[in-house]
Amino acid sequence: MSQPYFSQPAELEALAVALKKWENTPFVAHCERPGAGVDCIRFAAAVLAGIGAIEPVDWPPYAINGNRAHGYLHILRGIHERGLVLLPADAPHLPGDLHIYTDRHFLHTGLIGPDGQLWHCLRGPGVVPHDPRDPTFAKRLRRRYRLYIAQQA
Repeated sequence: MSQPYFSQPAELEALAVALKKWENTPFVAHCERPGAGVDCIRFAAAVLAGIGAIEPVDWPPYAINGNRAHGYLHILRGIHERGLVLLPADAPHLPGDLHIYTDRHFLHTGLIGPDGQLWHCLRGPGVVPHDPRDPTFAKRLRRRYRLYIAQQA
């Protein structure tokens, strides 16, 4: 396997700058504008697309509350189309890792920042860094993905 995308200083710096740009952006459903609003589904994709790590996502209609299955399937399809790789449960947390959290009526995404914190968007505080070991989120963590540098043929 090739190197993680965020293993180089320039990419780590771009991720750090992008996360700071989004910090304290309020939770606004179906939005993705730094400083104005973003929701917990769009946040991670908006950060990664904003720094050129992945192609932008064309989001279909989805419900913030309620039927999470449609949004979850779209996220998983988009992850695979953009080349992110599913990680084993025991893989270390690295900057840029995409976390997907689910529960009965709960679908949430976040990114591990260069600071080791989980960056995500919450109702109330908006985009904030958070300890990824927090049991509130750790028990709902379902999948982790990592983007790797494309290998040249």
